[in-house]
Amino acid sequence: MSLRKHRADRRRATRALRKDRARVCARGRVDRARAARRRRTLAPAPPERIVAPAGLLELLRPGHARGEVPGHRTSTRHVRALYPFQAESALPALGPVIGQTSYGHAFLYDAFELYARRLISSPNMAVLGQLGKGKSGFLKAYLFRQHVFGRHAAVLDVKGEYTKLARRIGGTVVRLKPGGSLRLNPLAREAGERQQQRLLRAVCAAALGRGLSSEEGAALSKTVQLLNANTGEPTLADVVEVLLGRTDHGRGLRQRVAQELASAPDRLADASRDAALALLRLCDGDLQGMFDGSTSAELDFDRPLVVLDISEMESSEELGILMTCAIAWLQAKLDQRRHRAQAAGVAVAKSILVVDEAWRVFPVVGAGEWLQQRFKLARMEGQQSIVVMHRFSDLEGAGDEGARTVRLAKGLLKDSDTFVMFGMGDRDEAREAGRLLGLSDTEVELLSGLGQDVALWRVKSRSILVAHRFTEIERQFTYTDEAMAL
Repeated sequence: MSLRKHRADRRRATRALRKDRARVCARGRVDRARAARRRRTLAPAPPERIVAPAGLLELLRPGHARGEVPGHRTSTRHVRALYPFQAESALPALGPVIGQTSYGHAFLYDAFELYARRLISSPNMAVLGQLGKGKSGFLKAYLFRQHVFGRHAAVLDVKGEYTKLARRIGGTVVRLKPGGSLRLNPLAREAGERQQQRLLRAVCAAALGRGLSSEEGAALSKTVQLLNANTGEPTLADVVEVLLGRTDHGRGLRQRVAQELASAPDRLADASRDAALALLRLCDGDLQGMFDGSTSAELDFDRPLVVLDISEMESSEELGILMTCAIAWLQAKLDQRRHRAQAAGVAVAKSILVVDEAWRVFPVVGAGEWLQQRFKLARMEGQQSIVVMHRFSDLEGAGDEGARTVRLAKGLLKDSDTFVMFGMGDRDEAREAGRLLGLSDTEVELLSGLGQDVALWRVKSRSILVAHRFTEIERQFTYTDEAMAL
């Protein structure tokens, strides 16, 4: 009896499987149409179809406004054989919505949440892609949505694109230009003396265009130490005064520096003269009026977004030096916020530092070392550092192959666990990305043909194809092609 029952059950299961297969064959045309619709979801939504911000999730709903055909239904026992390998390795639903995956799912991302769950080991991010593919639009929307989660952000804006976003969320915009009325002090005392010394050495090396000698580095560090003990807050102009001995007060401090370093004042002056003259250019030369004094009192840095706009100097040959000073100042302000929170015994607010056009910084001696240090300290400081480049070959522009600057630039990539790669537009560039990140042949092929606002996300070992979505309000500050509009 049991044998007959077993055979009858097996015949019924066989007939059910045959019926399921027949339905699939009959509906093959429908399945192909549905696959085509999935591919079309990767195309960015035109502005006229964008709805209000509250409708962002509605935009991400599969089959939205398309009259979706009901899917095929069968048991899980059979469907696993009919549709194998269809599940993606998705990230948990944490943080703000970014866009829609190729499977039609909403894609959410928050580096701090992922790190807290040990899904990534570094919160840092690198954003790459061809000009006009949507890098800046994504970053503005990302900062806008992170603002809802209470994240503080600072942006080094080389092209003057973040002003609208800052106004939208009540941020501060600092526009710097030679001879202007606003000044920033990269040696802010609140950052701590060790950080002041590191920043000064990085700025001086950038201005010199070479590494510092041991005597130069020691003279700069000891000068900052003595200025902290004798003045309210040291500035670059104070450092120049001491190293050149242009005043009685400066000569007195230089003599003390020489004594601390077991040297003679004249010998110290000769050894540090090149460093002093390099810093003098930032104080009295063609770059004066930006970093040569105390920070302007009217600036408010407790706003949710601080934008440092240096677009007036975008075409300058010295932009790399200015970017180094600007990044140093931004980091000093972030450190100041962290120290205040620690002193008050409250939780340190998570922060995001965006360095746009980062490829301009890599060739600057001293800047690469300092920026790499910031990447390594990101976890301890509760900070996500984001660098923006056009392509990976920009790293080769950091110096001769094998040089220290190239190794430092590539080291930034090793200290990042998230890569947002927009269309490269060049197969050679896509292959270079594949070589550096270990991408598959399929991923390399995708990178050479991605459309606007579509990016391949590499989060640790996961690769996810994402179409970024924007609400109507976000389009008002992410769209940067007004001059080309008809």
